[in-house]
Amino acid sequence: MASEGTDIGKNGIPDSSEIYSLYAPKVRGYIHGKIDNPEDAEDLLQDVFVKVVKNLDSFDSSKASLSTWIYVITANTVNDFFRTRKVSSELPEAILADVDIEDSYLSEELLQKLAGALEKLDPRERDVVVIHYYRGVELKAIAAHMNVSYSTVKNIHRNAIRRLKALMEG
Repeated sequence: MASEGTDIGKNGIPDSSEIYSLYAPKVRGYIHGKIDNPEDAEDLLQDVFVKVVKNLDSFDSSKASLSTWIYVITANTVNDFFRTRKVSSELPEAILADVDIEDSYLSEELLQKLAGALEKLDPRERDVVVIHYYRGVELKAIAAHMNVSYSTVKNIHRNAIRRLKALMEG
């Protein structure tokens, strides 16, 4: 909703600088709540508003409010960030412990094998595993973020761990 003094562009939508000033604080708060690294979070904030400005002509106010549209872009940008991040040696030991591997055998080779196994999971399974273990996000929060039930995320998680175990042992 535009406030008094807001520069209104075509279709009653505020111009890009006004959109940024209106929505950047909430988008920044959301991103910083999901991303620990402040530099990555600020990069994502800029990515979100580049996408908003680039796609503003395609925004359809009959389908969603401007704030909802921006939130969807923000959520998708954060999800893409997690999805495209390369699995690295920073993966938590909880994943490795679930595979029943002793600490003395942890090596670059094992991490490469784990990365390969993660790549073989379907995207939803991989997202749940990486976000839960790598980012430390609770399954309930992941369910809320994905707009699915907690039991659905628990099932995705359980199946993903089962498949990871099989891939790691095979």
